Amino acid sequence: MNAVDATVILKQDPATSGIPIVVLTAMTFGEWKNKALKAGAAKYLIKPISPTKLTGVVRTLIQPPSSLTER
Repeated sequence: MNAVDATVILKQDPATSGIPIVVLTAMTFGEWKNKALKAGAAKYLIKPISPTKLTGVVRTLIQPPSSLTER
């Protein structure tokens, strides 16, 4: 199963549909990025990626909505 297929399945399930999905891949083709984002992925990141950048992306996605508007 690839990331797009997994994203579709997770987004269709009410128990997991609200969880942000970060696709971390070596696939640099624009078509894969478009498919992943259309399927519901919140971010599409290409390897290699620094741990600091990945942590920053995840922190941004898991912050409560109120803390995002207070900035």
